[in-house]
Amino acid sequence: MIISVSESSANGISEEEKEIYLSAKTKAGYSCGNMSIETEKLSYKNQLLINYKKIITPTICTLSGGPASSQIKLGALQNGEYKLELKSPQWSNEGILKVDSTQITLIFNNPNGIEIPEPVFKR
Repeated sequence: MIISVSESSANGISEEEKEIYLSAKTKAGYSCGNMSIETEKLSYKNQLLINYKKIITPTICTLSGGPASSQIKLGALQNGEYKLELKSPQWSNEGILKVDSTQITLIFNNPNGIEIPEPVFKR
């Protein structure tokens, strides 16, 4: 699974109120391009658990082939470090989501089943 981080850029939102999103897509392609990944987020203080449960097949296929994907809102996180767990039925990873005024960083030392091509998102 390929993981990336981004931030909302809606007009009129202050830096402190921008929301952070975690996106994922499968490396495998599917015949229907609008397949999604059922995803659950649990959060406690400075800990986030993202559970990638299963691939969801849509009732109607509206796009040609491609990966299944999900995007989950982590929220307007304050500067700091957050324990981030990413899990699926096949793998589990523990890392750090680091947020500061200039960038958002995903830190996973030995990723299992995931790739993070761009671990740093410049704000």
